[in-house]
Amino acid sequence: MRIFERISARTVWISVAVVAIIAVILSAVVYFTPAFSVRQYEVEGNKHVTTEQVIEATNVAEGQILAQVNVEQAARQVVALPWVRTVTVKRGWPSSLKVEVTEHEAVAFTREGDGPHLLNQAGSEFAIEEPPQEAVEITGSARGDEAARISAVEIASSISTETRTQISAIEAEGPYRFIVALNDGRQVVWGASEDNHDKALALDTVLGREGQEFDISNPSQIGVR
Repeated sequence: MRIFERISARTVWISVAVVAIIAVILSAVVYFTPAFSVRQYEVEGNKHVTTEQVIEATNVAEGQILAQVNVEQAARQVVALPWVRTVTVKRGWPSSLKVEVTEHEAVAFTREGDGPHLLNQAGSEFAIEEPPQEAVEITGSARGDEAARISAVEIASSISTETRTQISAIEAEGPYRFIVALNDGRQVVWGASEDNHDKALALDTVLGREGQEFDISNPSQIGVR
């Protein structure tokens, strides 16, 4: 019985050693041979930043051995692109680099001397370039008053993307009074940045009504003039 136990233990150790050697060989093959090199890029989630810009930002050349790619560094370089809010870079075996991008949503912008400053839902600037159609211009005192600007962005964020395309500007006349100017020249008195969800619904309602000036500062009682 003891002889059998000694033989069994020896067999187990030999098996473990063989598996370890095979693992080392496979690791070396994956890490050093061109068979597992980058031959394609899979970029998802980008709309405003181009796929070519994302690939270039990774600084991962085609033909680079996939196991040697520093995915953390590639991610840091991609997230430095103005439109990119978050990014995940992963290896796609055997030969692809996968990049998943989440972009900022440009809900508003202000016009400054160096161009339009795009603002995301938090009211933070993230790029200086021509705004997309769904971004609303912020005017009035909000340009120089951070609190008013954040309130104006909160209003813009509460409005649907489709409706924002029908708005030319949100003007801050003061910290508690905002006016929504429509593309067709009509105006909507929003009031303070509160009850924004209900006011956004009221705004959708007044878009189809006759009148030049609306007051939705009390969204349950819409005023028309």
